[in-house]
Amino acid sequence: MNEMVKRVWTGLDGRLVFDFTISRDPSDGLPSTARVSCAQTPWDERLVTIPEARVERIDLGFRSGCRVRGTLEQRAHIHIDGVENTGIFADIYFGLDYEQHFEGLMVACPSRKGPAPWIPPPPTPGSEAPTAAGSPLPVISAQPNSLFTYVYVRRWPRVPEDDQRYGFIEYFASSPPSSSFYEDLGAAREQGRAAAEDLAVKFIDGDSPYEGQFIGDVRDLAGPIGDFAALAGRVQRSPDVSMERLLEEIEALLERHGEPAIYFSGADYRAKLDRIWQSYFALVVTLGYDWALLNDLAQSLWLGHIIGLVMTTTRESTVPELEPSQLAELLDARVLLPVSIFPLPPATTRPGAPAPAVAAGWIEPYAIGDLQMVRHRLLRYMPGEIARIENVMRGERRESSRRHMTRRVDVQKNQGSEEQFLQNDDSDERSSLLEETRRLVAEKSVADNYSNFNTSYGPPTLATLNGSKNRTTTQGPNPGVDDVTRFARETLNKSVNRIRRKIEVARTTSTTDQVEDVVTSVIDNTGGEMNMCAVFRWLNKVYQASVINYGNRLMMEFMISRPAARHIAQAAALTGHALARPVPPAALGILSFKDIDPDNYAQTGAVYGVTELEPPPLAHKYVTATLRAGEVQQIAVPTGYCATNAFVDCVSTPAGLPPPVVLVGRQAFNAGSASAALRPYGEDSTIPVSVMGLEAGLSPPSEAQVLVNVEVECEPTIRTTDEWRIGVYRSLLKAHQQRLAEYYAELGAGGQTPSARSSLANRQIERGELMQACTHLLLERMARLTGACDPGAVSSPPSPSIVDEPRYLQFLDEALEWSEMAYSFHVSPRARLLQDPAGAETAERNDDPLFTSFLQAERARVLLPVRPAHVTSFLYAFSSGGLWGGMERLVPVLAGDLALVNDLERTVHAERSEREVGRSWEIVVPTSMQILDESLVAGPNVPVSTPEDA
Repeated sequence: MNEMVKRVWTGLDGRLVFDFTISRDPSDGLPSTARVSCAQTPWDERLVTIPEARVERIDLGFRSGCRVRGTLEQRAHIHIDGVENTGIFADIYFGLDYEQHFEGLMVACPSRKGPAPWIPPPPTPGSEAPTAAGSPLPVISAQPNSLFTYVYVRRWPRVPEDDQRYGFIEYFASSPPSSSFYEDLGAAREQGRAAAEDLAVKFIDGDSPYEGQFIGDVRDLAGPIGDFAALAGRVQRSPDVSMERLLEEIEALLERHGEPAIYFSGADYRAKLDRIWQSYFALVVTLGYDWALLNDLAQSLWLGHIIGLVMTTTRESTVPELEPSQLAELLDARVLLPVSIFPLPPATTRPGAPAPAVAAGWIEPYAIGDLQMVRHRLLRYMPGEIARIENVMRGERRESSRRHMTRRVDVQKNQGSEEQFLQNDDSDERSSLLEETRRLVAEKSVADNYSNFNTSYGPPTLATLNGSKNRTTTQGPNPGVDDVTRFARETLNKSVNRIRRKIEVARTTSTTDQVEDVVTSVIDNTGGEMNMCAVFRWLNKVYQASVINYGNRLMMEFMISRPAARHIAQAAALTGHALARPVPPAALGILSFKDIDPDNYAQTGAVYGVTELEPPPLAHKYVTATLRAGEVQQIAVPTGYCATNAFVDCVSTPAGLPPPVVLVGRQAFNAGSASAALRPYGEDSTIPVSVMGLEAGLSPPSEAQVLVNVEVECEPTIRTTDEWRIGVYRSLLKAHQQRLAEYYAELGAGGQTPSARSSLANRQIERGELMQACTHLLLERMARLTGACDPGAVSSPPSPSIVDEPRYLQFLDEALEWSEMAYSFHVSPRARLLQDPAGAETAERNDDPLFTSFLQAERARVLLPVRPAHVTSFLYAFSSGGLWGGMERLVPVLAGDLALVNDLERTVHAERSEREVGRSWEIVVPTSMQILDESLVAGPNVPVSTPEDA
């Protein structure tokens, strides 16, 4: 009888619940089900049925706004730690905007009650035998139509005690400790990274109180412990490492130094081993100081770990009974760094240095899985379908030509014009007094002639003049040489001061590329006695393909924001166009006209260069009226406004009269009271105002008068505000469309269209950009972990991260298998709303949809395997930020990576060489070549056969 098992998977911090009911034996036809609810509302749940034979697609929506979209699949015969399970796998996006993604095993349950040993399948012909039955290692079972099988998609479980005991070397302080450095280092770590590094340097230098405690050379230690490093290196280099041989080497070491087996239990040995630990910690803190010494210390700790587990305290040493897996873990044991010290905290940024940049994405270890790839080889060529048939009658000669011509004409024309006009009339206005005098003298002369002019003098006071005087004026001669020279000089000066310069430059470049391919075929049947039929067939390639398992890999998952941003910027720079795609109004928070307000309309208009925007309606307008007692008046309300408040006041003659009652609209006011709000009756055209008359006095009659002033405050109506918002929104959309049209016009004129590039070139661009982005994320993470500045920042002097960047890049190139990168692009529904229709049409016209997704992607998800030879050093760099330059097998392990490294070690122990998975198959690939089927070149009565008949 079948049994149903309950399992629960949650997301969104427990708000999204998948309540599964799994069939332990799906072969009986009972499907598994899932009740999906969000925000813990059972009345708002969805029931999903998950059949065994196919993938179930889901698209669920809840009242809380959460949505779930993707696939669910039930798989049987999943082997986890030697137990066969039935599991539910998912590939779903969920959240308000599908912002979260989950892919992998959601829940699992044993296929039958109680664990049972796994029976291995029969080996595939030509492949190695699988792991032996009863092995505790995880067995990877390939699923149909899957080229990469994930082993784990989960948090790493707790490490078993035996694995931690044999596979990891832990520090236990001796009693009494050889030094207080370990406790001091833990206290310094609390003060910061710089304090811990300074203390480690102080310990290495032998400053007080650590004089003589640092081990500069393990060979300086007296006794057998001084030869630990040499013995460990010699044993590990041996091709046939076994526990028996290792114990023989240890016994020989004790005999050379004349020490008994009890030596390893003595206080002197424990003190020296503790000194090795202290020196090891100091060198790990100051990573890169002395790699050779660090390797020797790690080798000594490895041998001390083995001795502590397998050696007895008597003279006789016995070989312990260890399982093969325990022995393998013991021989590959790694140092486990204490969590009280490692990893060191990030250093504080020095004053004036740029802070680490905020990473545009994240990185996490994703899974351990089999790397399975399709490998193919060319087997043969074979004829395919009929391409064409040429029929030639008796005595006929047929000649056919096929011409293929490609012509491309590029014309570039640059024309520029510059015109400049300079004029200076100052010299025309200047005159010289000397030149004017000379000109006057040269023009005329005056002569005086006297006739019979006599003077006689009489008495002292008397004089007599007799005679006459004649004045003659004579015109001067013609201008001389000097005048001509002066005139020429003035004319030349005027010509020089009036310069008109016009420069025109025209450059035209025309390039014509023409490729013409002409194929001429002749079928000559002029001498034949019967009709001829020539059959041409397409030529196909036949490949043999097979799935090859290359072994286990650690997969790293990268999430990259806007993966194509760098490529778009570089493409614009190369074409000489500073292209920037216009930002749609939705990206600025303007989803509709209701988002327009007086505070943001001007700033938004400035983004698109819109200057002719109508200002918003005034928040308040006032209309007034002046009335006397007993008068009535209609006050016109401004168009588009409605009355909201009224202010009434009055003066009277004589003073002290009681104020009259004033009726504004439907509301009565006391003329001497303060302002009051009008009830919202919606007066938007006119509002009546009336003043009650005064009562006439009886005796004596008086001429009392009252003057009333009424002010009505008006506010814009909702319709008026919406009309203004709609007008501004229309202007913004129009400006954005114009900017977008200019963008596409410039892009089409200067950029390269996607169709001009092959699909292979597009894949290379995608992989190159993703590789750059992943590398930058890793460098940013390492910079944050070490407290260094942003790797891209420029500082003086350069920061350590900038100096070490070439080493980091070389390490990442060696540690990661970039050629096996798998990626996908994601555009969230919110991002689709922000895209404009013109951009969508351009994307649809693109011949490469994947490259279009790359250009429009908001995020990219990358899965990248780590090379097995560098997996532990990569994890150390990923978790601590430091590069391990020593031997790979001596890389220490941080406490946070303990479970992951343990799983990696277990898969490495079961590692097998590459093997074929399943049977190979043949793939037929058509080509553009044609061949003549000679067997069918015959008369009309010969039957035509197909390739299947052949």
